[in-house]
Amino acid sequence: MRVLLFYSFAMHYRLGVLRRLVTYSNPEFHLISGRAPATSPESSIPEVRVEALPELTKLPTRYIAGLWWVPALRQTVSKRYDVVVMDPFVRSLTMWVTFLIRKMRRQPVVLWGLGWTKPHGMLKDRVKATLFRQADLFLTYGEESVRRAVANGVPRERIVAVGNSLEDGPAARKTATVPMPPVDPVVLGTSLRLTQRKRVDMLLEAASYLQSELGLSVEVRIVGDGPDLPRLKQMADDLGVGASFLGSLYSDASLAEFYRSIHMTVIPGHAGLTVIQSLAHGRPVVTHDNPDKHAAEWEAITPETGRFFAEGDAASLAKAIRDLTTDIQADEGRVRVACRSAYQAGWHPDRNAELIRAAILERFSS
Repeated sequence: MRVLLFYSFAMHYRLGVLRRLVTYSNPEFHLISGRAPATSPESSIPEVRVEALPELTKLPTRYIAGLWWVPALRQTVSKRYDVVVMDPFVRSLTMWVTFLIRKMRRQPVVLWGLGWTKPHGMLKDRVKATLFRQADLFLTYGEESVRRAVANGVPRERIVAVGNSLEDGPAARKTATVPMPPVDPVVLGTSLRLTQRKRVDMLLEAASYLQSELGLSVEVRIVGDGPDLPRLKQMADDLGVGASFLGSLYSDASLAEFYRSIHMTVIPGHAGLTVIQSLAHGRPVVTHDNPDKHAAEWEAITPETGRFFAEGDAASLAKAIRDLTTDIQADEGRVRVACRSAYQAGWHPDRNAELIRAAILERFSS
């Protein structure tokens, strides 16, 4: 079986799973993607580089009135491929044309993407549901997306949750085996784009509450940059919270050093791949309890790997941090192992790739 994986643009976090997919001989995966146009909103998202994945063919992309055209139609509708897997990127004209032609020819089409994480409004939900219902198979990230897709009329037998992943590396593996520093003080970390939507201000408020109301010694370490940085620095000073602003960190070594220095990751707003990154390094995660405002990765958080707090409530966040701190003080090794195990079981690129492969073989092998 030959499978063509076509992505309008290959996001950087796909590197690990793509590297694993191209090692299979059954099915045999071929990779094509476009390039995010410089004037598009996606241009700020790092992409998989061909140097890092020579098996990936990248094609130029035309960007017209917000719509994408990648000149890949010769490949995507070719009978050379038994199955085509695409991202359901609604602004990609190539995706829509490929979908229509292959469906008319009764050639299998698979969609692989985030799916539903929240209600999107009647019109958008109808468009998504129509698209996903027509796909021969829908590979989505989490069980919540499966539930919402079924509620919107997508046949359950055509949906498989395959997780999402970040590339693993020796630095993360080593960090997960190294004991955490003593909890004196408790060090809270976060790695986010510093915008008001991320609610890092609530982390600072919770740190102040922990110190003044719960008597816990706290330090905060913040990785990232963004327009909210000046306000957050001033807020930390005003609250008397010891906060280090470390800027953007990209290398595996610098991220591992950051995670070794903290006891937990705190995400007061939208939670996504940072959850997986933290668990891979053996660090638990605290975030809010409203799944409509998270990506699928929140599903990796359990009582063994983190805590949830009442959305928008800094006091509730502080208490969740205190409870998790108690767990770490009791047995930090158990917490580290649980986090790393959760990453490997459901959110590791090897696991991600194997679930994708198995779903395609089960659905399309004759």
